Amino acid sequence: MWIGCNCGKGIKIPLKTARKLLIEEAEQFCSASCLLSYIKSFKEVSRVFSLYEATLPQTGEVWDGHHQMFFRSQFEVEVAKFLTARKVKWEYEKWTLNLGDQKYTPDFYLPEKALMLEVKGRWLGGGKKKFRKAIKKGYPLLLIPEHIIKDIRKCVSSIPKSNVNKVLSTP
Repeated sequence: MWIGCNCGKGIKIPLKTARKLLIEEAEQFCSASCLLSYIKSFKEVSRVFSLYEATLPQTGEVWDGHHQMFFRSQFEVEVAKFLTARKVKWEYEKWTLNLGDQKYTPDFYLPEKALMLEVKGRWLGGGKKKFRKAIKKGYPLLLIPEHIIKDIRKCVSSIPKSNVNKVLSTP
């Protein structure tokens, strides 16, 4: 299936993957550079929205020694490294959105852009419904789908190790 993306290039992904993962209401990205370009050019939304301090325990299964914290998946670790290496400030699972009858905690919040990112390899439970609801309510929320993870990894691995360690060790 061919999907259009934010940069206009588009990408071909298997139909089965598209059905499971993509959300029509969300921006689409074909590569890490397409995603980064969107983040860098994103203008903070003028609409005021409420963020609540997340009450989730910040524990996960994957330890990242660079950031000295746990993440819920290796994909999230890769995105954190990518954002850090590109000097994009982020907070992990720190804020929760009130969706009325539900609460939703996106994976990353970019405080300088007031933008939230959800990293998805696959949807579990009611996550997809909550994501759609947050988009419909106007929250500035982006989906980072698994089809660009290889590109994100390549971007992180292409930075010389000494530079990655310098950037990742800087608070």
